[in-house]
Amino acid sequence: MLFHERIKVRLRVFSTGICGQHRIEVAHHVLDALHGLWVTALQGFLHAFELRIEDFLLQ
Repeated sequence: MLFHERIKVRLRVFSTGICGQHRIEVAHHVLDALHGLWVTALQGFLHAFELRIEDFLLQ
C-alpha cells in the first residue's frame, strides 16, 4: 500500500464524524501539503545531483 493511500485510509477513519464535503476538503488539504513536501524534496535532490554532474564534468 502506498504512503498516500495510507493517509487516505487514516483520514477516512479520523473524519467519520465530519460532514462529507468538509471531509473531502480536509483530505485534499493534507494530500496537497504532502505533495508540496514531496516536490520540494525532489527539487532539492535534483539540484544537488545537477551540481555533482557539473563538478564531475569540470574535472
